[in-house]
Amino acid sequence: MADATLIFDGQTINLDIGSTDGQTRVAEVRVGKRRVIPPNSVVQLKCTMPRYDVDYIVESFSNSKLLIPRVVRSAGSDPVLCLVNPTDRFRLLKKNTLIARAFPVAEYPPGESLAPDLRGVRVQSFSLGDAAPSEAVPAHVRDLYERSGEHLQDSG
Repeated sequence: MADATLIFDGQTINLDIGSTDGQTRVAEVRVGKRRVIPPNSVVQLKCTMPRYDVDYIVESFSNSKLLIPRVVRSAGSDPVLCLVNPTDRFRLLKKNTLIARAFPVAEYPPGESLAPDLRGVRVQSFSLGDAAPSEAVPAHVRDLYERSGEHLQDSG
């Protein structure tokens, strides 16, 4: 898959989406400045890349232990990525490290949204359910609770 081409069963498939002149339209997304990512945390990281004149999608590139979800960004904007560190160790990202690649967005689904349309939705009423009846608590647990309460003293 070098140079954005895929050779499959002897056929060469060009993977340059949005390229009409054969020029590569893949941009490298690099770390803007050095950043230490704490264990089990999420950070927003400002990155650098060449400007795109069309909307683009950013996908993770490296095999690091950091998780980077795909994002679609508008034309001309700098990529700000969310990085998830699910490990128990600090992770260091050095300045100018290649962490993702950006590709032009070919098209958006026409007029469709994956999110449900919640306009006009309102809550009519709500209520709290009754506490579970004591019959739902097993007898041995009730007995333990009653016996442990005998040894407690009122501090007031």
